[in-house]
Amino acid sequence: MNKSSFFITFMIFCWFACIAAIVALHAQQLSWSVISVYVSLLLVSMILSFFFSGTEVALVSANKVRMGVLAENGDKQAAIVKRLLDAPDRMLGMLLVGNNLVNVAAGHAGAVLTGYALILVTDSQKIQGLINTVVMTALILMFSELLPKTIFRAKADALSLRFAPALRVSTIIFHVVVSLITKLTNLIVAIASRGADAETATTMREELRLLAAMGAQEGIIEQEQRRMIHSVLDLESRTVEKVMTPLVDIVAVEKNSSVEELYRVAAENNFSRIPVYDGQIYNIIGLINILDVLYSENPSEDISPYIRRDIQFVPESKRVDALLRELQAVHKVTSELAKNQRSEPRHNPIAFVVDEYGGIIGLVTIKDLVEEVVGQIQDEYDEEEYIHAISDRDIECDGRMEIIELNHRFGTNIPVGEYETIAGYVIYLMEKIPRTGEYVDTDELRILVLDADARSVQKVRIHNKVSKFI
Repeated sequence: MNKSSFFITFMIFCWFACIAAIVALHAQQLSWSVISVYVSLLLVSMILSFFFSGTEVALVSANKVRMGVLAENGDKQAAIVKRLLDAPDRMLGMLLVGNNLVNVAAGHAGAVLTGYALILVTDSQKIQGLINTVVMTALILMFSELLPKTIFRAKADALSLRFAPALRVSTIIFHVVVSLITKLTNLIVAIASRGADAETATTMREELRLLAAMGAQEGIIEQEQRRMIHSVLDLESRTVEKVMTPLVDIVAVEKNSSVEELYRVAAENNFSRIPVYDGQIYNIIGLINILDVLYSENPSEDISPYIRRDIQFVPESKRVDALLRELQAVHKVTSELAKNQRSEPRHNPIAFVVDEYGGIIGLVTIKDLVEEVVGQIQDEYDEEEYIHAISDRDIECDGRMEIIELNHRFGTNIPVGEYETIAGYVIYLMEKIPRTGEYVDTDELRILVLDADARSVQKVRIHNKVSKFI
């Protein structure tokens, strides 16, 4: 706040005070000494109210990072401000208590001065009270709310530092009162918010979804960024069963296979880690890292010595976000150990998914989990994802294309139910495994089966009957 602004404010205060004093003395209702006390009380209260209201806005608007840097460099005033910002409940409590106390004092002084000044005009206490309310409300709004908050917001950092010593003194003065009020407030909030955490989290997620949608409509964020935001928000409700590679699609080798057979399977599928089973595919006993057998000199050698049996099993109901954190933590630890020992990390970034009976139903990798957020990750060995736009109303895609991904990418509204893929949706609608050339209609789409076998739908063509794909 510059000197001219402060001078103007102070002069306006004095003007109101003098008017009240002159009128009161003229009415001979109070002595000059009593008038001086009430005028002084009014002025001091208004100035303190100006201080508390202004510093409240200044502290809320202050740059916390800058204050932290200044405090680390030895700035004592910045250290005071940083301590206040680190305890926002106590800071706001102190400012609000101080502001309310001085506003009450100002109101009392104003009521006395206004009452005696208006005796010459009216004896009605109601009219006196009404006028006092109007005058004091205008004074407090102007000089204790609007003016200080406007000034202090404009120079938040500088004024926070300038008034830091005064804030420290205020904190000491109101320490006991603020501590009691803070504890009482926290107790009331804790009682009132019991059981509301889940509802609050849900509300916040929905608000973020709305903000993402608004941002996409206004062009602030891209559609792909919006999809990623939705994916992150959905992680908590997604289970590994929804993202795993099902058992029928797992590429594995039998435990008695030779190194040569392992090479062949790895080369055909471009995998560096191959699951190993004993007898049947659902009896997975370990993994083999292709790097472990690179130096084998005997192609007919049995792969048993190279099997890593420290594999992880997770239930199908495990949440995606929880498993991702676990795999990342284990990977970090094993990588650090390997770095210290100058060896290859031994952690397998793969988990096998089991049902309630303990049977393996699929596997999931870190890549699968990360793709839930960022979308398909294409590496140099991955086959190109089969999804091709024939026209603005027709697309062809693999039967394993996920419904959620299809809806996000092309704006379709296919409902998600007991199925996860477009093939599952077709089978659900037709209540059978269709043959090549059969099709099914919905209100929005016609889905034609381009390729199918006795067990699954391999490829489909989707025609939008209502509008163009986005």
